[in-house]
Amino acid sequence: MPQLPLRRSSPRPGHLIVCGETALASRLVEELVARYEENVVFITPPRRRGAGDRRRVPQVKGVTVVEATEIDDEVLRNANIATARALAIVNQDDVGNIHLALRARALNPDVRLVVHFFNSQLGTRVSNLFRDCKSMSDSEVAAPSFVAAAFDDAMTLNHVRVAGRTVFATPRSRVRRRRVICGLVDDATSDQPTVLPDDPADAAVVLAVADGGTNLPGALRIRLAMAAYHLRSLFSGILRFSLVIMLALVIVGAVLFRVYGHTTIWDAFYQALLDIAGATNPEDDTLGNSVMIKITKVLVTVVGIAIIPLFTAAVVDAVVGSRLHPYTARRRVPYRGHVIVVGLGNVGTRVIRRLHDLGIPAVCVETSENALGIPVARSRRMRIPVIVGDATREETLQAASAGTCRAVLAVTSDDVTNLEAGLQARELRKDLRVVLRIGNDDLARRVHQTFGVNVSRSVSYLAAPAFAAAMLEREVVGTLPAGRRVLLIARVPVRGGSMLVGYRLGDISESGQIRVIALQPGEGQPVDWSPPSHHVLAPGNELFVVATRTGLSRVLGSSIGDTTPTPAARD
Repeated sequence: MPQLPLRRSSPRPGHLIVCGETALASRLVEELVARYEENVVFITPPRRRGAGDRRRVPQVKGVTVVEATEIDDEVLRNANIATARALAIVNQDDVGNIHLALRARALNPDVRLVVHFFNSQLGTRVSNLFRDCKSMSDSEVAAPSFVAAAFDDAMTLNHVRVAGRTVFATPRSRVRRRRVICGLVDDATSDQPTVLPDDPADAAVVLAVADGGTNLPGALRIRLAMAAYHLRSLFSGILRFSLVIMLALVIVGAVLFRVYGHTTIWDAFYQALLDIAGATNPEDDTLGNSVMIKITKVLVTVVGIAIIPLFTAAVVDAVVGSRLHPYTARRRVPYRGHVIVVGLGNVGTRVIRRLHDLGIPAVCVETSENALGIPVARSRRMRIPVIVGDATREETLQAASAGTCRAVLAVTSDDVTNLEAGLQARELRKDLRVVLRIGNDDLARRVHQTFGVNVSRSVSYLAAPAFAAAMLEREVVGTLPAGRRVLLIARVPVRGGSMLVGYRLGDISESGQIRVIALQPGEGQPVDWSPPSHHVLAPGNELFVVATRTGLSRVLGSSIGDTTPTPAARD
């Protein structure tokens, strides 16, 4: 079947404006220019000298840099806000971003706004008040990729919500064929794998629909082990020994009732439990009145009297112990199969939320008691242990049970701390999977090659494609990591007069670039997750695709309305 001759998107009338002083802002500008060939005005403060400024001010054709310490109406006018198509505000100050969005909308009521928010709930509420506004969080976009990177090739945990359903990347051998949507990666162990193969049978990792759970291997075993640990933590060693002795005496009493009372074993245990509760009559001769029966009744009754103060002592010991001995670097957390998250800032907080949602046990390491994510981790819903200490020290990682953990995620905002913590963890266990957040892409690549760190990722690298697509009015639903590459799941509207009109779905998919996973015939209509390849596209259709960044830019370019005649549907 002939494929649609997809084209790269050409610059449309009106330029784009990016405001920010972060690495994400620089990466976003590069993405818009390199991938979409857009004209961009980059408003940023004067560059500071020193290692603290991670911005790379692009000096390429298509980028106009406007330096301004404070962005006011005059600066926006100098950036030609009146003729701009879209404005991205990617500073870390939520209130300042709202203020700047209000300024821009007053100068250009039609400009599309893409605003970065740390507080996702606030961002959602604000975007609902604006027309044509998209609120996004770079850490929210990147967190699923960090979680997925924490697991080896036998388990991929990247989940994306698409059109009311949850899809996830998983090894092909672990999912039923009927749940497979398409193939994603042919070799999950390679840094440069072949992505989006034609036949899902050729893929080591596939995109599948979740229908009632992720069916993670060992999840039930891990939960049972964690429950057993929490149960053991309620009792000290002496209390546990005393309870074992009491239980043994109850069993001995039931056996004696069985032997000397000539009754069934169930009736014997029933009688023993009644004696423990003090609910039997001493004159009851159901089991007889032999000396052994009387001695046994006294024994079991004494056990019943002792159990109540023992349980009271256990509760007091657990409460006082949790108050006097919180998790510190000197208290070992005896977990197995867990993920150690170093850093509870913006990214770390979202990572532990995703791990908790997936049922994966986690232990957090943070240097400051006032870190943003500590109240979240210690909340009643999560109850994730937090070790307050330096993750670059051996004793801190040992306290977090690095020797028995599944992976270490170092996601602080400091590259040096992440690198040092990752290398220290690798010294404790040579085969430990380590995932580092490193802002400098070249450094990340060299660390991966030189030190053998499994994965090193940058938040801006993972988030920039989604922000760029949002500026161009393309809804990127989520990202999927594929080695050092990123696959995007996005909505593609079929506009009237575009190149897509009149072609069949089978003509859109392209090996290694684009794969159509769902079709919505029209607004408000149900999404078809198994659309026929012979469906002829018409204006108003909306496609859901998984694609590389290059493939997505090409198919989006073909979705733009055009005045040239469209070809008829092909047989």
